[in-house]
Amino acid sequence: MAWTTYHLILGEKIQNHIPFDTTLEMEPFMAPGLGSAQKLELIGMISHQGTEKHGHYVAVTQKGEDWILHNDASTTQITPAHLHQSQAYILIYRKTKPSTETATEISIRDTS
Repeated sequence: MAWTTYHLILGEKIQNHIPFDTTLEMEPFMAPGLGSAQKLELIGMISHQGTEKHGHYVAVTQKGEDWILHNDASTTQITPAHLHQSQAYILIYRKTKPSTETATEISIRDTS
């Protein structure tokens, strides 16, 4: 859901779908030589269902390989195709671990 000044004044919700990726490669947006390549993965999304006057927000989160829709007290597993058909209001990404991290470092962190 995106709002423009025109739509805010008239109180209309924009219904256009904006495609999004589940992974983002940040290297093209980083200054050369100022850090290693950054990759982000989608871990959650918030969307608005309904109209600008009546409706509510729902959340989708990732649990392992599954995507879970949280709608009030109800939780439902959804497909990646359903996720990508949603009108995202907020996308939540997490930086992935660098590929140089070893299994030993991961297991030490997981045991604490």
